[in-house]
Amino acid sequence: MTEKNIYILTFEYSQDKDGISYTDLLSYLDSIKQKPSGQFEHYFHIWFYKNFWVKDMTHLLHNSTNSMMEDISNLIQYDNKKAIMTGDAYFEYQEYQTLLQTRKDAKYARTVAIIAIIISIVIGLIQIGIQVFQNNSIPTFINKFYKCVCQHT
Repeated sequence: MTEKNIYILTFEYSQDKDGISYTDLLSYLDSIKQKPSGQFEHYFHIWFYKNFWVKDMTHLLHNSTNSMMEDISNLIQYDNKKAIMTGDAYFEYQEYQTLLQTRKDAKYARTVAIIAIIISIVIGLIQIGIQVFQNNSIPTFINKFYKCVCQHT
């Protein structure tokens, strides 16, 4: 199984919850050894607030320059407040879920197709074998096969 990325883990963690705080999310990610660090933590912090809505921070989201969103000091004050997934983030997560299901269905269809091809080959060989045995022409069949193979080598 491949390791899930931190964004998908965040969406999954927020499911079936009335909201999550950034602090709670970091605790969860730390518990599964996925906590962001360094410069990436800065970008993840911004991503969280662009995808999870906190009632009190509406003014940051509507800032035309968006520079307030990128200033972590403006975000830290909301870290302990419950946030809910935005509509855009929810639909992106649903698209991801659909993609996973599509991949799973395609893999299943491929497996079924391979099995069907193998079964048809086996049935074809059985039919050839039955024809050869019914006509008692095994030596003739072998001779024709041998001549065919020898002529092409």
